[in-house]
Amino acid sequence: MRIILIGIACVALYRGAHTLAAFTAKERIVEELVAAAKDEDRATVEDRVDWGSIRDFAKADLKRKSEAVRAGGQGVALGPHPSKIDEIVDFYVQPENIDLLFALRPKVFPKFETRDFVHRVSLRGLDGFEVTIGYPKAPEGSDRFQQPVFSEQLLAITFVFRLDGWTWRAKEMHVPLFMTPVNIFSDEDIERFLSRNAP
Repeated sequence: MRIILIGIACVALYRGAHTLAAFTAKERIVEELVAAAKDEDRATVEDRVDWGSIRDFAKADLKRKSEAVRAGGQGVALGPHPSKIDEIVDFYVQPENIDLLFALRPKVFPKFETRDFVHRVSLRGLDGFEVTIGYPKAPEGSDRFQQPVFSEQLLAITFVFRLDGWTWRAKEMHVPLFMTPVNIFSDEDIERFLSRNAP
């Protein structure tokens, strides 16, 4: 009986240590990523993502959502067909596209600061934390354009961070199905998009 109690205590201490580590790390990691995005520091952002895990999770999660929508017999099938999801995730979720995100932010949202894109930071279970980013939130009291009421809930992506060795990396990416592109674009398409004037 004593061995069982010691085992339970060890597990509880281990889980408690993970929770404490997540609690103390979450704001620091977010500020590090905000600074990296502002400075266009691709290496820092790239290192905070477990690219293999995040792609595997996104593929399984989006396929499940897509199949559920299509099985429900709804009039409009949102998002890509399940058979195209692997190709789409592999195309978009890769470190090379970090530079594309850096280029898009000032073009599409020139009046917003990098921190305005962070909606929420909170613990996730006992061994991680989550960061929800999306359509920029104007600071309180700002006279800048305020996002629609529904946008925080809909136009957002949540990343789940967990310990990977001695550092924290994003392991899951929760994307709404309707925000998932239905096809991939050529390099020429992307260049044309980037060369257009900001809206």
